[in-house]
Amino acid sequence: MLKLGVFTLLIATTAGASPAIAPYKDALFANPRVIESSGDFARYDYQEMRDINGRDEIPVAKVQAAYTESLAPGSERRIIAGQTELYEAGNAASARFVVIFIHGGGGNGSLGFSDITFGGNFNRLKHLAIENGGVYQSPSLQSFDDTTQLESLLERTPGSAPVILACGSMGGLMCWSAYTNPALAKRLAGVVLLGGYPHRFDKREAGVREKVKVYLAHGTLDPVYDVRTIAEEYTWLQRQRLPSKLAVYETGKHGTPIRMIDWREVLNWMLE
Repeated sequence: MLKLGVFTLLIATTAGASPAIAPYKDALFANPRVIESSGDFARYDYQEMRDINGRDEIPVAKVQAAYTESLAPGSERRIIAGQTELYEAGNAASARFVVIFIHGGGGNGSLGFSDITFGGNFNRLKHLAIENGGVYQSPSLQSFDDTTQLESLLERTPGSAPVILACGSMGGLMCWSAYTNPALAKRLAGVVLLGGYPHRFDKREAGVREKVKVYLAHGTLDPVYDVRTIAEEYTWLQRQRLPSKLAVYETGKHGTPIRMIDWREVLNWMLE
């Protein structure tokens, strides 16, 4: 069990604007019961039998039909943008905001575009983006530390559109590469780490200077990256009074945050 004492920090309350993202299947995708919370930290009551077996028609492989809904014809596509295979939902050229998901090692862009896996959470994310004037992109990357592909993708979107970069597992390296890149940090509304690769922050980094929001989501039983390391990252950010949140899923494993994250809640916070 993760101990609350690690997170007991004084933080400033952010006076946010009205929610930017309209509701979509909120009751189905809301976070489970909060076991413990303090400031911007919350530990949730994740239960595999309820949140996988009770939610999926075929556990892990196919969610129940109620959690998904087809998108309008022509609103999603697979394209080749430069040297990048890209799965995209929405209109990049006129996007009000941009959400990009970066897959982990051995994956590709199709992982973040599946409607039926991860409890239907990517289907919901596509709807939230499209129905609120944004664009959702899931590229296949050749490297996680070279931001060239990411920079090329962003050229297809309005320069004024804030960018939310979400990274799973080893894809977190790309989140941190963008966070430390001065030009990209200016575009970032925030980064979302989903069972993501840890990072050692430095006050001199571009993301720190730009006060880029950081949302960390992790399972307490993640066998790949220790939750205690992620908690240390959150503690550092909070001590610097930087906008940051930590969501911990009790008994959750490596893929749990991708399945369980409440995207509407996160997008609204990022876009405040």
